[in-house]
Order: sequence, then structure tokens, then C-alpha cells
Amino acid sequence: MCDTAATIELRMMNMELTDNQKNNIRTGVAKIMSQNMHKEKIKQRWETWIKNSIKSLLEDETICITKADKGNSVVIMDRNKYMEKMSTMIRTGPYTILNHDPTPLYAKLVAEKCQRLTEMKLLPENLLEKNPRSPIIYGAPKIHKKDIPLRPIVDYRCSPTYKLSKYLANILTKVASHHEYTIKNSTEFVEELKKKKSRFGDKKVSFDVTSLFTMVPIPETLDYIKERLESYPDLEKWTSLPIDDIMSLLKLCTSSSYFQFQNNYYKQNDGTAMGSPLSPVIAEFFLQKLELTKIKNNRSIYFWKRYVDDVFCIARSRNQDKILQDINSFHPSIQFTVEEEINGRLPFLDIVIYSKNDSSLGHFIHRKPTQTCQYLNFRSFHPRAHKIGVIDTLLTRAIRLSDDEHVNDEIELTKIILMKNEYPPSLINDRLVRVKNKCLQAPNNKKDEEIKPRFILPWAGDVTSKIASYLRNKMDVDIGYHPGPKIGSIVCNAKQKFPKPRAGVYSIQCNSCPAVYIGETERDFMIRIAEHQNDIRRGSATSPVAIHMLENDHQLDTNSFKLIVPENRKFFRKFKEALHIKNLPNKINISNGLNVNPIWCSTLLNFL
Repeated sequence: MCDTAATIELRMMNMELTDNQKNNIRTGVAKIMSQNMHKEKIKQRWETWIKNSIKSLLEDETICITKADKGNSVVIMDRNKYMEKMSTMIRTGPYTILNHDPTPLYAKLVAEKCQRLTEMKLLPENLLEKNPRSPIIYGAPKIHKKDIPLRPIVDYRCSPTYKLSKYLANILTKVASHHEYTIKNSTEFVEELKKKKSRFGDKKVSFDVTSLFTMVPIPETLDYIKERLESYPDLEKWTSLPIDDIMSLLKLCTSSSYFQFQNNYYKQNDGTAMGSPLSPVIAEFFLQKLELTKIKNNRSIYFWKRYVDDVFCIARSRNQDKILQDINSFHPSIQFTVEEEINGRLPFLDIVIYSKNDSSLGHFIHRKPTQTCQYLNFRSFHPRAHKIGVIDTLLTRAIRLSDDEHVNDEIELTKIILMKNEYPPSLINDRLVRVKNKCLQAPNNKKDEEIKPRFILPWAGDVTSKIASYLRNKMDVDIGYHPGPKIGSIVCNAKQKFPKPRAGVYSIQCNSCPAVYIGETERDFMIRIAEHQNDIRRGSATSPVAIHMLENDHQLDTNSFKLIVPENRKFFRKFKEALHIKNLPNKINISNGLNVNPIWCSTLLNFL
């Protein structure tokens, strides 16, 4: 409930509401919380057997748990086998071992470049990572392939260049958009298929790039990106950066392709790593250059559409080998493999394309061997809106990706899959009517719609639904929900983990009286407590803890140091700190912290 109140309070700060309106909203939400405090039968803690099972999995050092490369599944491997595959992949891949951690160097280079551009008002101020760490590599098992090889994934979050790379990727994505051969998704691809007719002597094939991200040639691609930036007319809409500065920052980010595995550091010699925010857009530029050079004027190619590195092509069958040789000759680092149609059918993305008797191209949904058909279970502790979203998404997919000959069978199969995930047939049928009507309507132009303020509420059961309904009645807002972590994300342990700072709200007890100090910190709370102890030794007059101990000749209770609320978000941390200070009968604090409205306090103190 504290998270819900803090979310509402933070969101209202950015809305044009009078104090009266804010107080009415606070009063209404607080009333709903109070009325449901004892009625809600929410499991605040997991059942003991679930907790023990998770603990047992996490403590078992002989196994490695990770998500599969494709399909909604979690894989349990022998840890020694996993480590052996990872070591072999790194040893034989385009990597060079380093004799030191380059993180401080890259952090310094990024800070120097960003500081100069920020002072010139050319860059935003939030592109530096406060506590940068090395990127981490891990492997995603390809369970659909023989011997289950691993796909290398690099977690770039918290690395020195991560935020800067995201900023640059956003700019480049705008420049790379609307390419004639690129499709955004399967729905767009199906719409393109409807415009085409198969021709005698043509053949359907798909091309796939081998290890695109790790093999894309960076120097040549950066040269092409500069050409595109220079010819892009709307660049000033998306950034104030001069092109030379964009290229300088790009070179810095692409040169920092390194990672940590166990206690060693490695540099990637070529390409970009899967996991870097820049990897997809850099690969996109390279393939666009290839297509404009090799595909655009090739008369043998009747139809060519690409999604990332997967290509669907219709071309003269006698020229198929020549097309493959031609695109493979574009650059020695990039090589394509080809898959041919079988009995007139060819899978591409998540559909199968085939030729009809009237020469049109048919299509229906393709399910790969790794497909588990496991979706959000209807009985799971998630918002009803999320469950309806699952139904609508699968039914929309069935209707839009299936042609007239297959759509009814696909809808029936989708119903069976949903019922296996315990969705009620009556709800499925009700949503089917709505989805069909929506699919028949012309698409809305969302650009013309007014964007409503959006509240993302932490999901806590029916009480959250009641609060959401109340907020919608009081304000013209959209409501979203945050359901919390999934078990799969908790138990996965393939990726090397670093100890996180224990940030949040902490307490210190006086050993000589009942007084308690409540504080908050974004760093590890024991660092902050050590600072309090130093203040006492120095006799600091600005520290409430030191003043209390020195004026009363009291001592700290060194066994009382406690992190009472883990919290990384600044406003939420200060909000909760203020509530805990308010809840103290005997406190060392001089300040009450953040000014939390009394309407919240009278209700939320009961939840502490």
C-alpha cells in the first residue's frame, strides 16, 4: 500500500491539479485501503514449500538455470557442462583476453565526452552511470539444435556506455526507419504478401545471416551511418548533436565491446555484442547498405523482405544460387545461409507461406518445436487486464496471421491453448467477438489521440482494482499494473551476479534509551552507518545521531543496525522514510523528512 500511495503522490506532482482535488483523491484512495485492510486475503508471503523449493534451487551449485534461447521455457543444465560450453565458446570466438578491467578507463572517457557536450546543452544530463561495472556474458541454450549450443548474450546494463548507447540508438533508429525492405512484424509482412502473386518459375527461399551482430564490420558500417546522417533531413528534430560528435560517441561505444566471464575480462574483436543497445541498429544499417547495393537492381528478385537478419525472398529458381553467391560476396565477414521451400511451403518468422491455386500467397501460423504454449495462467496472481491482454493478443494473432482457409482452425486451436492455461471458455468467446470487431475496423491514427497521464500501480489484488476504478472516475487517466517478479527470473543463476548495494530505509537504535534514528540512503546502508559512527567520533554538530549520543553521553547499539525497507527509487525511499519517522514514539531524528500529506499517514501507518 505504501508503494501505491507513493506512486499516486509522485504522479500527481506532475499533473495540473488543485490542492483540493489532490486531497479528495488521497482521501478516496486512503478510504479504499482502510476498508480492505482486513478483508483482503492476499498471500503476502509465498507458501513455505515454494519458498523452500526456490531456496534449494538457488543453493544447489551443481546446476545452472537459465532461459532458453527460443521458446518460453527455463533450462536446467549441469553447471560443469555449462561452464565447459561457455569456455569453449569464448576460446574459439572473436575474443581476446585482457589483463585488467577496462571499466574505469571507459567510464572516464564517457564522462569526459559527455560532460563537454552536456555543458554545451547538446546532451541530456542523465547519461552517466553512477556506479559502472563491467558487462557480463552468459549463454542462452539453443534447445532446438543438436548438442544444445549456447548463444552468447552480454548484459550491458550498468556498463559505462549503456545509457549513452541507448541515447544514440534512439537517434539512429529514427534515421534507419522506413527502409523499403525492412518489416516491423509478422502482421506487416502478411499485408505485404497479400499484394503479391506467385509466378511460374519463381521459388520461395529464406536467407539467414550467420552470427550477424558479432560479425558486422564496424568501420565500414560507421562510414555508411555518417553518409546517412548527412543526407537525413530531419536530424535536428531528434538531436542537437553535430554529426561529428555523434560519430565520435558512436566510435567510443562500439570500441567498448568487452565483458567479464568469471574473473577474466575479454574484448570482442569484431562486430557488436548481442545485448548492446546499439547492436540491432548498427546491423540494420549494414544490411540496408547491402540491400541497396545487391538487391535493389537485381531483376531476378521478385520479392524481398527482411526482419533483422531473417530474409524472405521470391526469385527466379534458376538464379537462386547466384543470388546467394552475390550477397555473400558483399563482405567477407558476413555470410548467409539459405533454406528452400518444401512441397511449396516455407516457414518464415512465425508463419508458413504457401502458393494457392489462384497464384496468391497463403499463410498460416507456424509453431516451432520449442513452442511450449505456456502463457500467463488465468489463476495466477496478476491483474485481470493482463490476462485479457493474453487472450486478445493470441486471438488477434490467429485472425491476422491466418488466411481465410486456416483462420477458423487457428481460432479453435487458440481456444484450446487458452483453456489449457485455465482461461474460462465464456471469457474467451466474449473476447473473440470484441477482437473480431476490432480487426474489422480501420486502424486508429494514434498520433492524433491525446496522450493521457498514466499510473502504474503495484498489483496487490482486488484492492488495486478498486483504487484503479476510483482514479479513472476522478481523473482522465490510463492505469497500468506492475505484478512483481516471476519465479523464473528469481531462480535463473547462469549470469554472474554482483552484490548490490543494500539501499533503502535503515534504523539505528540507541543502546542507552529507547530512541531510534531512521535514515535513507542510495548506497549500501552499512556505509551510511559507518559515516554516523565517524560523526560521533568527530563530535559533528550537524549529525542528529552524533548530537544525541554526545549530549546524553549515550552509545550506539551496534547490534541494532537494520535495513528495514529495501528501496532503490529515490522518491519512494524518502516517502517510506518519512512514514517510519512518523511512526516512531521515541526518535533521534531532528527532521521529519519528506512532507507526507497527513491523509496518507493516518492510513499507511497501519500497514507498517
